[in-house]
Amino acid sequence: MLKDLIKERRSIRQYKEDAVDKELVKELLKFSLMGPSYKSARPVEFLVVDDKEVLEKLSGVGSFSTKYIADVPMAIVILADTETTTTWVEESAISAAYFQLLAKEEGLDTCWVNLKEGEASNGEEIQAYLKSFLNFPKNLKAVCMIPVGYGNERVRKRKDFEVDEKIHYNTF
Repeated sequence: MLKDLIKERRSIRQYKEDAVDKELVKELLKFSLMGPSYKSARPVEFLVVDDKEVLEKLSGVGSFSTKYIADVPMAIVILADTETTTTWVEESAISAAYFQLLAKEEGLDTCWVNLKEGEASNGEEIQAYLKSFLNFPKNLKAVCMIPVGYGNERVRKRKDFEVDEKIHYNTF
């Protein structure tokens, strides 16, 4: 059930070495593109990375917080065509969220890593750093990265919280 998947999905940063089935990932990515898309523009594209050298380079995208990427079995870089529609950020976020829930449903674990803006660990702007070795076209922008695999860490269960203070009706 979707509610259970949402409660169970947690950010995982340690993974077993087990390979992730590429055909399964392809299927999940297809379904993750089925979210809302303004005028069916579908600006989102995926770069599936399972090459250890490329994963090592991806681990340098941030400071200490992304070092673990070097050891994941696979990462999905979510890119968007910024020239297709003005809703490329939103559509990328929807695809990322769908993918994470679909992956959890299949017994896979994920995390979310921002790539949209900022500096890589070497001080270079993130987009320039990524383009230097991922070679994606200039009309595409990397929005986020989703490491995926079989988790190898224990995480706390999600705590329930009161939602009333976050919901407003008719006016604020």
